[in-house]
Order: sequence, then structure tokens, then C-alpha cells
Amino acid sequence: MAVDDSAVSSAMIYLSYQSSGIAEDLLPQWSGERLRELFLKQPNAEEFIERWRGKFVPEVTLQKSELVTFINEFLAAHQHIDDYFESLTIFGHSRRTRGGLGDFLVRRPPGSSNNWGLLFTTEGRGRFNCVRQQFVARPGDMVLLAPGALYEFHRHLDEEHWNTYWLYCKPAEKVMNLMNWQELGPYIYHQAVPAVEMPRIQGIFQQLFELESPAEPLAQAVVENLAEQLFLRSFQYAQRAGGTIVDSRVKSALSYISDHLYEDFSIQDVADASSLSRARLSKLFKAYTGRSILQWRDERRMSDACQALAKNAGNVQAVAEAVGYDDPLYFSRKFHQIVGVSPRQYIQDRRGQLTGT
Repeated sequence: MAVDDSAVSSAMIYLSYQSSGIAEDLLPQWSGERLRELFLKQPNAEEFIERWRGKFVPEVTLQKSELVTFINEFLAAHQHIDDYFESLTIFGHSRRTRGGLGDFLVRRPPGSSNNWGLLFTTEGRGRFNCVRQQFVARPGDMVLLAPGALYEFHRHLDEEHWNTYWLYCKPAEKVMNLMNWQELGPYIYHQAVPAVEMPRIQGIFQQLFELESPAEPLAQAVVENLAEQLFLRSFQYAQRAGGTIVDSRVKSALSYISDHLYEDFSIQDVADASSLSRARLSKLFKAYTGRSILQWRDERRMSDACQALAKNAGNVQAVAEAVGYDDPLYFSRKFHQIVGVSPRQYIQDRRGQLTGT
């Protein structure tokens, strides 16, 4: 059955607002054909279509009781989202409720986004897979996902609700050079907002929502200014708590590791790329990340492995080879050491979380 473009556009606006609280004016007015093209680029699109095809072809047999599951799986299948919003800074207010619309495991592969994602918890709790740890975000917690991060988070299964303000943007380099948050895992950072400062942060988000036509150029300049205020305020809170700005040479080391992630390299190779001695780099690197160079590399590899396991469930050997390990048994031991469970247990746990139970 053909569906006209206006119906498709209205449906996308409704779903985006209901699941993520995105302001209507931030959504591009794509044609139905363009939206179809973008969706088919998603890694799990074909799998989703095959799973639900029987409910629509040759006739619609989808039951009302299946509707929320269908919509949540459709939304969860969107792992590459940058194309949907072009270069806009977007924001929203998500209200996740157990079993409701938007209550699904958000999973996007490392490196799938060129933007930074900021989530500020205001009610309930959410759980983030940071590879080296499972971080539970509580009211007042800001979690920042940098380009290269594994996006994998969900309402905490013990909570009925999890409410967050969120921001998805590409902040100016001059701002992010002041970054001084605690690292939770590869490209994932945390900063707690003092209780007395929470109204200030919520107030900045409210100013975003009060803007008329936020996608227009002048309004976007205001949006970017307010986004900078959020970051700069958070950097002040981190500074008061003892946070330090990352050394540019450590940044060079992180870039080298990411560029050669699946290759065999030595600490000397990283030191040469950073213009430091091995000893000096090792000391600076651990002071910032809390990990040695090779530990951080392995965590970054396991970040990629988490996503690969989600897509290639059961084929541990293929995943091991994809992330730089010839021996699947060694990979499994390393995965368990870093993530805390075996690869197969990880797959099983994620299937449980996808149900939103």
C-alpha cells in the first residue's frame, strides 16, 4: 500500500518527538523515498524488514499489542543517524518508561558518528556500557560520548522511568580543548553537576526549547552558543572537582592508537608519534586515562567487539579476527577480562536488554 510523503513526514515527526523529545522544527522535511533510502543504509535494516515483513505482506496483520515493539525495533535499527540531521545541532528531552515508546537499548557502533552526544539525567537511572565498566547515571550526571565512542545505553532495568535532556552536536575545537571530565571508557566521559547547579543546567536546556524555528541559521547560532554554555559550565564543575585538561601529546597518542587500532604497534611507535619518550608518555597517558597504552588499546578494541558481537551473534572467531586477534580463545579471555562477561554471555545479556524488561 502506497503512503504519501506527508503521511511519512508526519509519522517521523511524531515518532521522533514521542521517543526522543526532538523539537519538530529540527527534523528535515524528507520525502518518503529519501527516508527509505536513509533507512536502508542502516546495518540492521534488512534484518528488521525480514523480521516484520509477514505482518504487512500480503496484508496488514500487525496487532495493537505488537505496535510498541515494532516501533521500538524500528527506532533501534537506526544506528547511523548523522545523515538525518546534516550539520544541525539537535537537542531533546527523552522520557523513557518501562515498556513504552522509546524504551529500547540504544546501540550505535564506535565511529558511526562524527558528533558529540551529551546526556544529562534528571530523573531515574540509565546504564551505559563503557567497556571498562557499566556506568549507572543518576540525576545530575552528565555523560559525554565523543566521536569514536560505543553508543550503548538503556533505562536501568530496576527503574520505571529514565528522563534525560540530550544534545547532539559538533562543538568548536576551542571549546573541547578545555575538556577535563573523568574518562569512563574509550571516548566516554562523565561529570556530575552539583545539586545546587542543576536548575542552571536545566534552564539552559529550557532556553533551547523556547527558541522559535531552531533549524534556521540565526537560531542555530543561538543553539550553538547555548551548547557552548553547557560545556563550559560543566568544565567549571570538573575543575572545582580536580579535573585537568588533557595534554595535547596524549591526544596525539590517542589518535595514533585509533588510527592503527587493529595493527601490531609498540609503545615506542606511539611515543614517536607523540614526540615524547616512552617513560614520559606512559606516565602522562596513565594520569589522564587511568590505563596503560596497551590497556586502553585493548579497551578500544573491545568497544568495537561489543558492536560486532551484536551483529554477528555466535561467530566469535569472526569477531576476534575483525578486531585484531588471530586466536579466538585469547580474544574471549581478553573480552571477559575487560567487559566482565564472556562474548556469548554478552550476547545473551544484550538480547534481554533489547526487550526492555
